Amino acid sequence: MKKTILTLQFALLLFLTANAQIVITEVMFNPPPSGTDTLEYIELYNNSGSSVDISGWHFTEGVTFTFPAATSLAANAYVVITENEAYFSARFP
Repeated sequence: MKKTILTLQFALLLFLTANAQIVITEVMFNPPPSGTDTLEYIELYNNSGSSVDISGWHFTEGVTFTFPAATSLAANAYVVITENEAYFSARFP
């Protein structure tokens, strides 16, 4: 558990320094009830005035996700990455 958190922190540091236009604004790690991973998510925000190509960016621990080719995040826009989109959308409409 401690190793996973340290790995996540290191990855976040590298991510933020390499791509300062995109900011991780929220991370839900091991949420209630009963510590299931169904509602884990990461929220990204494009802090720049232009769209940013995020094709191929990926998360490999906790929430696993790779952005498909030709994916851009619009200027001043947010995106939420989650393992179970249907469950997440039902919980947070």
